[in-house]
Formats: sequence, structure tokens, C-alpha cells
Amino acid sequence: MAGASLTWDLAEISASLRALSRMGADLNPLLHDIGGELEDSTVMRFDTNIAPDGTPWDPSQHSLDTGMPILVDTTRLRDSIHPEVFDSALEVGSNVVYARIHQEGGEIEFSMGHTVEMPERAFLGLSDSDNEAILSIADDHYARAVGASR
Repeated sequence: MAGASLTWDLAEISASLRALSRMGADLNPLLHDIGGELEDSTVMRFDTNIAPDGTPWDPSQHSLDTGMPILVDTTRLRDSIHPEVFDSALEVGSNVVYARIHQEGGEIEFSMGHTVEMPERAFLGLSDSDNEAILSIADDHYARAVGASR
């Protein structure tokens, strides 16, 4: 993804994932389930305006002037959040070119030499509840795999 994304090595997250991998289980269904959960929680951040670490986003002048939620003027960025599964890796992100500046913050320089400092408004990342959901999904997949192999 060209805009912004985070990639996690999910094999390091829980014993369930390592056990599934050792069993030779196809991790794609698990990764797709986790990806759907993370897509939902990431999109929800555009409603709550809270970063994965629990930090509230700084309001934009546009949101203050219009009452619109932060980063949701056209919904393009929010609607661009999607998971992708590659082999045994999961990536959740956006292909929107301006996603990175909103995720990380930074200075934007315009052609006339004018610059604007964009605050960080992280929307990608794992919250504590995301970690709990991932472990629950992994444990469910492991339980089904163990049950099926009996």
C-alpha cells in the first residue's frame, strides 16, 4: 500500500498461532478474520478520534469550524482502510497518498514556500482491545483445528 500501513508478524503474538503453524494449518482464514477485526477497529477510530494508544486526536480547524469529525470530510481516508494477507503476514492500511501525513504528522510544504505543521493523528496500530481480540480469534481457530484433528 502506498499511503500508510503497518505490518505485524502475528506468529509472535500467541502460542495458539505458533501451534497452528506447527500443525501445518492454513493461516489464511485466521489472518482474514484478524484483518476484518482490525479493519473494523481502525475505521471506528474515525468516529472516536482516539489513537490506538488511547491518545485523543488534536482537532483540526476544519472540524472546529464545521462540527465535522476529524479526518472524515470526504470519508475517502476512512473508507480506504483495508486488510491484505500475504503468505503468513497481515497488513492493514490505506492506499490514499495523504494517509501517512495524518498517521505520522509532519510538515507540509506548499509551492509558494508556505508550510503547515500537521499533527499526528494515528489511526493505524494495535490497541489493547485489538490485542485481546487477536488472541481470542487465534484461540478460536486453534480450538477448531485441534477439534478437527481428533
